[in-house]
This record gives sequence, structure tokens and C-alpha cells, in this order.
Amino acid sequence: MPSQHRFLPALTALGVLFSSSAALAQSSTGGPAAAAKTQPASALVINDLSLTQAVSICELAVNAKVPVETSLPMAARSMAFVIKSVHGSQITDSPVLEGQQLFNGSLVEIITKVKAGCYAKLPAADQKTVDALVADVEKALKQPAAPAK
Repeated sequence: MPSQHRFLPALTALGVLFSSSAALAQSSTGGPAAAAKTQPASALVINDLSLTQAVSICELAVNAKVPVETSLPMAARSMAFVIKSVHGSQITDSPVLEGQQLFNGSLVEIITKVKAGCYAKLPAADQKTVDALVADVEKALKQPAAPAK
């Protein structure tokens, strides 16, 4: 099985991220009670975080020859950690999100910015990885949202 397919389980779970039935998660910062004391991450914050991670991935892939499939999970975990620790696992107009939902959403935001940014400069193997992941994201977005509980 090609190595980019190891991301498929995470991407197929995107329906949960976009559904209205996302469950409240207990975070290491105190759970929902602590989340109420923090500001949810705005669209601007999400854009800035994902753009920063995408630039890092591009720099690593183009200049240091680190494969995208190696740097992308680390970048998504880093972005998810910031959203969890600074914003109480919450994004504007959403419930408190679970760790896997934060990771999945971060992955989507980052990979789409890599595609829009440095794609033409990436080695062919990295372009193939990016194409496969973007296709998986587009496919996941076309699936109906999970029904509310």
C-alpha cells in the first residue's frame, strides 16, 4: 500500500469534523469549562496557523528534501496543539473539538495551502502525495455530514 494512503483513515473521518454532532472533548487544559474561558480560534487564526505550517513544509521539502509525508503529520499535530492549548479546542462557530478532529482539520488546511503555494517547486513524489491528499479531502467534503445525535 502506498505510504500516502496512511492518511486516508484520518481524511475519511472529516465528515465528523463538519457534522453538527461533534462531541465535547476533555482537554488537558481543563475540558469544556476551560474552553469557555478562552477565545475560539477565528478564521484568521486558522489561516495564519495553517499558512505558517505550509511554509515550513514547503521549505523542508524544497530546500532540505524532507518528504511532505514526513513533515505533514508533524505540522498538523503542531497546529492542533496550538488550537487545543490556546483556544480550548474550539474554532469560531463550532463546538469543542476532539484531538482527532483538530488533527484532521489542520491537515486539510495545511495541505490545501501547500497545493496553492509551493506545489510547482515540490519534487514529483511530493506532488503525488499532495495530489492524493487533496483528492481525498475533496472526496470527503462531498460525503454527506453525519446525522445529528
